[in-house]
Amino acid sequence: MLTTPKEFVERFRAVVAARGWRGVSTPFDLIGGWEQLVDVVAEGYDDNIYEYRNDLSVRERIEVLLQDESLSGVEQMERVRTQVGEIDARFRSLLRPEPVRGNSPWWEAHLPAYAGAELVADIKAAYGVSIEERQ
Repeated sequence: MLTTPKEFVERFRAVVAARGWRGVSTPFDLIGGWEQLVDVVAEGYDDNIYEYRNDLSVRERIEVLLQDESLSGVEQMERVRTQVGEIDARFRSLLRPEPVRGNSPWWEAHLPAYAGAELVADIKAAYGVSIEERQ
């Protein structure tokens, strides 16, 4: 099913509106947020575990879009899938291989291999796992 870019954005906005998400106009807003988070994790995420989990919610929203039936088969979603796949691969390379949250999506189940002091301490307290501290 082919759609114009305008029709794609209209479908996307309908999905966003139905979920009550604010501050999201295009899929690329979410992709940009995901990419920014991955950049911060690559540098050594330096906030607490609650902020980290909150920041990961952008990937959950992306997953909702990737699974939404009204967007499946739309040509522009292939570009979205490709971009998300590239960012996902980069994020996976920053994570410890062992999951700590078994029934969670992979981006929540695995912890960063390193982080700033606050997240390192929170991860140790929450999961009993030691990760490398980087500043």
